[in-house]
Amino acid sequence: KAKKEAERLAREEARTRKLRIEDLRVGVKYVGEVTNAVDFGCFINFGCEKQGLMYYAHPQSKSLKPKNMFEVKRGQKMKVRVNKVDYHRRRITLGFVDYV
Repeated sequence: KAKKEAERLAREEARTRKLRIEDLRVGVKYVGEVTNAVDFGCFINFGCEKQGLMYYAHPQSKSLKPKNMFEVKRGQKMKVRVNKVDYHRRRITLGFVDYV
């Protein structure tokens, strides 16, 4: 009985645990939620300890559109791809994949 309880607690911890920046890899896709929209992009919470920034017009992603074509609102969910991770400055650059 105690073993089952320990397994359940381990599963719960794994589900609620935040990703660390060190665990991120370029090209991996996540579903995230827009937390703030600014003139140059939007910040997205995708389960990492740090939010990622998705620029409206990022040169590495042809699927991105200009800001006036983007309908980005706080709380909106979207699929994003990790484009760049700066481990020293602890910054994450994301690219748009699709709306959820």
